[in-house]
Amino acid sequence: MKEKNKELFKTLAKAYDNGTFKEVINNMVQKSDNKENLMALISTLAGTDSVNGINFVDILEEKIKNYKSSKVVNKIASCPEGCQSEAKDRNCSASCPFNAIFYDTNERNIKIAEDACIDCGICVEACPENTILDKVEFLPLLNKLRSGDKVIAAVAPAIAGQFGDKAALGRLRTSLKKLGFFDMVEVAFFADMLTLKEAVEFNHV
Repeated sequence: MKEKNKELFKTLAKAYDNGTFKEVINNMVQKSDNKENLMALISTLAGTDSVNGINFVDILEEKIKNYKSSKVVNKIASCPEGCQSEAKDRNCSASCPFNAIFYDTNERNIKIAEDACIDCGICVEACPENTILDKVEFLPLLNKLRSGDKVIAAVAPAIAGQFGDKAALGRLRTSLKKLGFFDMVEVAFFADMLTLKEAVEFNHV
């Protein structure tokens, strides 16, 4: 996450946790000179597709509660004048290894082709204008943990070295369970299961 969005995200997460979400966001939007862009930014940091309108917070809360997985990388605002051209050397389009970012001549703006985008997020880091962001799906997760449903944390093998020598996998599992997760599973475990299954199938051929 870009540094300039971290404080806003912390404010949103804290407000959602202590029950002042609606009040805090309404106050932000009322004070903003560019309400539409702010609402798109807040939506992305709250883990949802862009929401706007009079009932912004009510719709946003509903989307968080009824979260559905969708594209992670979002273009949340129009590009500034410096990017509104057909030039091929833009940071975002030059960074994309799948040519998913293109210039729309009708709207005179940059767009992302959803069928070509794989949500790698390289363009998010490349965009200096903060108009391309990836959704932070923390609030939907927090809501899910509060719901009482059994939520299992699927962690990458790299987690073993991300928190220092003293953070053994057993301790990490205990910590995640204290946060509200039902359990923790390493995603490589499923690769091992698939390998065993394919080995059994191979032996039957």
